[in-house]
Amino acid sequence: MWRKPDSDHDHPPWTGGCPICGGPQSIGERAQPRAFTSIPASPSLRPSLSCTRPTPSGTPFRRVKENPRPVSRQQPGHSKPLARKPEMRRQGATALLRFHAVDVREFLGLQSTHNPHRWVLPVVPSISTRGNFLFGGCGLAAAVAAMEATTGRQLIWATAQYLSYANPPSFLDIDVLLPVSGRHTTQARAIGHVDAREILTVNAALGDREFPFEGQWPTMPTVPPPLDCPLAPTWPGASDRIDTRFEIRVARGNPMRDGRPSTDGRSVLWIRLPEGLDVCSGALAICADWMPSGIGQALGRWAGGNSLDNTIRVVRPVPTEWVLCDVRIHAVQRGFAHGLIHLWSQDGVLMATGSQSAIVRVFDPETLKLVKRG
Repeated sequence: MWRKPDSDHDHPPWTGGCPICGGPQSIGERAQPRAFTSIPASPSLRPSLSCTRPTPSGTPFRRVKENPRPVSRQQPGHSKPLARKPEMRRQGATALLRFHAVDVREFLGLQSTHNPHRWVLPVVPSISTRGNFLFGGCGLAAAVAAMEATTGRQLIWATAQYLSYANPPSFLDIDVLLPVSGRHTTQARAIGHVDAREILTVNAALGDREFPFEGQWPTMPTVPPPLDCPLAPTWPGASDRIDTRFEIRVARGNPMRDGRPSTDGRSVLWIRLPEGLDVCSGALAICADWMPSGIGQALGRWAGGNSLDNTIRVVRPVPTEWVLCDVRIHAVQRGFAHGLIHLWSQDGVLMATGSQSAIVRVFDPETLKLVKRG
């Protein structure tokens, strides 16, 4: 079991002090960094949620706000097979979501604290890459989920700037700031850090407006159904990483990477969401971070990229079992790639768009010998 020291509340730096005890709040005022002792056995085992400093009456003040929702007793980052509650069924050629059981906070292992503006994400292998660092899409998804829960509003857009790597095992503290909150929209910021080292900064807008007009102008690419497409190649490494939790199939592209560049820089993937994962802004943020996979497809080589940024614009999340990821690489120049991604439901609803710039990485020949091609 892990917990934060009672003397260290990790308060966000914009407050005047702990709302419970009035103690120091800046990162630099921590008594000492938190040591990772073991992975908590359950998302319900949260960091120290009680303030034990004496109040003026001499009695420790205990937190009274309960967890916003019950969570399963399961390893952080692993979704438990919950009771199946089919809300959608297959109708004709349209494959809809099988079950609504797990929200993205439970999927990631994101934890609330006694401070509604502070969230904690245990960085574990199941939300990390085979390079042993936090998957950028999971970092953005955690920040989005924290901002949506803090504001009570749905995401409109968010952009993440990746500053450093968070390696497991560690804890990513996410501080949510709300500079402006209006009638219909909130401008928010989330800062993720491991101890005093900043990992990512996310700027976002959240909200909804009633409006009589709507439209969708891009068209979904015509590709074979998911099960008629080959599995994406799998890379060597641990079997408990983020890519093993999704089924990925190549609907359009150059799976052999024969050295011939693409004529249009376009590739298409089908990504199957883990059973029970709710289709929401956070889940789409995870899917959108497969955009760098299109770099190798565009170059015709075994290549990928490390994201410098990641922007997602949420249009209309709808229930769907598979997400169609339409990737378009615009250019590779000076060692960097730039591109965008459209996320479609199986029945043609544009759910979100995303864009990134990334550092291009070409994989070494010895690693390629271990690649398993679908």
